[in-house]
Amino acid sequence: VVVITYQPLRDTLAARGISIYRLQADRVIGKATTDVLRTDQGNVNTKTINAICNYLHCDITDVIGYIADQPQKILDSIAPRVLSY
Repeated sequence: VVVITYQPLRDTLAARGISIYRLQADRVIGKATTDVLRTDQGNVNTKTINAICNYLHCDITDVIGYIADQPQKILDSIAPRVLSY
């Protein structure tokens, strides 16, 4: 299971002294997207990620990250299938 996080965006904005609400005010994102980016609860489409990157003149890694959830559990679940081949 992979967990998507927008912490890199929050860090990028903080480093630049920009509020996430500024993106909303400048019509880069809508209110629902603002909530998702603040809480990591929900999905953001690639068109929106692209708009954020263009607005901030940054790389996608400055906006989005991922965290593997329980990597050993994932490996354990696929190991029997891999070993049986």
